[in-house]
Amino acid sequence: IGVLRVENGEPDLAIDAILEALKIQKARRDPRSMARSLHVLADIYGRHLKEYDLAMSCYQDVQHIERRLYGPDHPENAHTLNRMGRVHASRSQFYEAMEKHQQALKVLKACVGEDPNHPAVSQTLIFIGEVYYQERNSLDTIISNSGKDDYTSFLQTGMIDIIAHAHDSRGNYKKALGFLEEKLQLISSVKDFPQDH
Repeated sequence: IGVLRVENGEPDLAIDAILEALKIQKARRDPRSMARSLHVLADIYGRHLKEYDLAMSCYQDVQHIERRLYGPDHPENAHTLNRMGRVHASRSQFYEAMEKHQQALKVLKACVGEDPNHPAVSQTLIFIGEVYYQERNSLDTIISNSGKDDYTSFLQTGMIDIIAHAHDSRGNYKKALGFLEEKLQLISSVKDFPQDH
């Protein structure tokens, strides 16, 4: 009911329905259903109402449930970390967003290996790329301040190449090219950048 209320443009009624469902799920001791309902609730708070603190609170509750259910290294945990990262990115908290997405990537690599073509790994790399893309809009400010070393370090990790590959493997050639061109621009703007990259 909650999802249909959101699609009908009634987020407040959706929240009421989901909170009622959560009461029932809690009484039935059904943590998997509670986690799903909390994901939907967080999505409503974050995407539809821009209530980011409430969204993060829901995701933290989901994280607690998922860790009890699955342990620390499970794809569901990575999914929640990515959603938390997206909330941080919506708030222009790029460092925190990048941190959550990188934690998700670490969890996924523990679960499915290093394959950047795995759908969940590839999606996480795309999220990392999106955060980088959002943050680079203020690149001039960052480079003129102390952030110059952060971008040099970011380039040296090869992450831009990995993100470009993730876009390339999904057929998003323009985005892949955009990241590689951005790398070239950054390398040319950083005087002390090692030439082997």
